[in-house]
Amino acid sequence: MRPAAWSVLLLLSACEPAPRTQVMLEVDAEPMVRMETTRLLVHVRGGEAGTDPATWASRHRDTITDPMWPRRIALVPLEPDPPRAYSAEIRAERADGTVVTVSTIRGGYVQNRTKLIVLRLEDACLGVDCADMRCEEGRCVDPLVDVASAPDLDVDAGI
Repeated sequence: MRPAAWSVLLLLSACEPAPRTQVMLEVDAEPMVRMETTRLLVHVRGGEAGTDPATWASRHRDTITDPMWPRRIALVPLEPDPPRAYSAEIRAERADGTVVTVSTIRGGYVQNRTKLIVLRLEDACLGVDCADMRCEEGRCVDPLVDVASAPDLDVDAGI
């Protein structure tokens, strides 16, 4: 290979983005939840994996007044060591502030991978406030998800 070709190859490889360690949380809703929701309140907490989530620090709060479905939220660990985890509470509300539904999802990260996690706000969960749990089929269940088995998301595709 000629020196000029090596130079181009090295330049192109230097432009490769580093793999991201993140979770793309996709919040979606079934028809009745969509119809009744005028505002989403998002509260993300983060901390050391394996510790009590009640002790984790608040990392992000947002009020979304134009819910568009699905809505994607990128969750990124602030530091890699010790291994990090997240908890994301999604509160769907009506215009008058009453709860449509509340659900939480919790998990960790896979080093150098972007994982897609979907939190579906189900019609069966209308009026159910699971706060620190996940609402599924109208019941509050464990919010922990297996991030390692979640599908990879190629966030750089098409760019």
